[in-house]
Amino acid sequence: MPPSVQRERPTMRSTMLYAFAAISAILLLSVACGDSSNEREPTDAEVHFKRGFDYAKFGFHRKAIQEYDKAIELTPSDADAYYNRGHAYGELGEYRRAIEDYDKAIELAPADVDAYNIRGIAYGELAPIHRKDECGGVLRG
Repeated sequence: MPPSVQRERPTMRSTMLYAFAAISAILLLSVACGDSSNEREPTDAEVHFKRGFDYAKFGFHRKAIQEYDKAIELTPSDADAYYNRGHAYGELGEYRRAIEDYDKAIELAPADVDAYNIRGIAYGELAPIHRKDECGGVLRG
């Protein structure tokens, strides 16, 4: 019988590194070798919109607003850019500016019920209404 050979077991870290490297290689190859005949290059406005979205997602609302400003400058009819910039203003507590952007988003896309809803929320944050519920407690709405 041959002597038993002990092999070192891979650690969780090395396994994760190999997996990350493999996934990265696959993604790079798919981008480099992919069929781009059906794809189009994003417009500058779309690039700024995406950057704004990414900044907002990670809490960098001022940077997001700057990117949405650029997207709106390039495509002033983009209701989503106004909506998202309004959301960024709302996250910063700048509700009047948020409402202005929601108004513009509604003007450009009147069927967007989310814009009406979030505008109402911004109005509520701007001037809270206090009322009593049936049990006598104060509700803030």
